[in-house]
Amino acid sequence: MSDQTAAPARRRGALPTPRHVLAAARAFAPPVAAPLQFLTVPAQISMWGNDVHGDCVTAEEAFAKACHNPEIFITDAEVIGWATSHGVLEGAYLPDVLTWMQHDGFRRGSTVYDDGAHLAVDWTNASALRGAITQGPVKIGVAPTSSTPPG
Repeated sequence: MSDQTAAPARRRGALPTPRHVLAAARAFAPPVAAPLQFLTVPAQISMWGNDVHGDCVTAEEAFAKACHNPEIFITDAEVIGWATSHGVLEGAYLPDVLTWMQHDGFRRGSTVYDDGAHLAVDWTNASALRGAITQGPVKIGVAPTSSTPPG
């Protein structure tokens, strides 16, 4: 018998996007040359439920709103409620959340905080990635190898 308790399983919210969905995504084209360094730091951030749920894709949507100018802070309860109502509290396909956010974003009274079109960014091309980051937060999902622990 051991005095140690088992470590809780790490949650992974993003699910692998089907290849045909990735192939169909419109490519991002940077409008201008991006600076070599760029950073947006919101005044207030949160875990947005991702510390207890597998809602990383939805939590990042709340982070994107916090990076808006002026900043829009979405509460943990709003994020968890949105993820629950869309069936993505414990895992999501990234394109599904992006598509829902175009027309059914976070609601606060009569205001809806939503997104525009989503684009595919070639994250292996540093110039393209920098250009995308200067436009707003970029979601990157890279599948782990079989030897990588969940995280």
